[in-house]
Amino acid sequence: MRSFFAIVAFVAIGAASVSNSQEPNQSAAQELREYGEFSVGTWTGEGTLGDDVPGLGEKGEKIVGRAETQWDLGGTVITCRWSFGAATGTWIATWDPLEKRIKRYHFSSTGSQMVATLSKENGKWIASVVGSSEGKELKETDIWVAKDDGDTIAIDETDIQIGGEDRPDIHHEWKRAE
Repeated sequence: MRSFFAIVAFVAIGAASVSNSQEPNQSAAQELREYGEFSVGTWTGEGTLGDDVPGLGEKGEKIVGRAETQWDLGGTVITCRWSFGAATGTWIATWDPLEKRIKRYHFSSTGSQMVATLSKENGKWIASVVGSSEGKELKETDIWVAKDDGDTIAIDETDIQIGGEDRPDIHHEWKRAE
């Protein structure tokens, strides 16, 4: 179940989009514009379930995912609609003017809800994630790095806890769909 939520976290956290039909608005923070350049587009990924997940698959099963991310609301937010196996979800990222950071709000058909606070450090996007998964409190740190001139996003999910229980780190990669 853990690896499913890790993949969902990525999809829900940074995978990407259909079209760049709305450019970011001039008042949007530079950091949000940079995150949009990093994440907007259409992405495909594949993962292997680490546990049995009812309605999704069995341990060891490969599952294919797709994410479409775009600018929305006049360039003030980035939205993403994703699917991964039987699960679907959405996330919305925007600039929080009080915290002066990007916040991303995630919702999935599995019932998971998460809030990620993002920052960029040394060319990497770092997400501090809190929320609920499997009906329990979730905490983790995700590190996203662009590779292949931005056509691949590598994600390392670390320090994962669900219901106070440590879970193994997860690595996955997503390719920009052409």
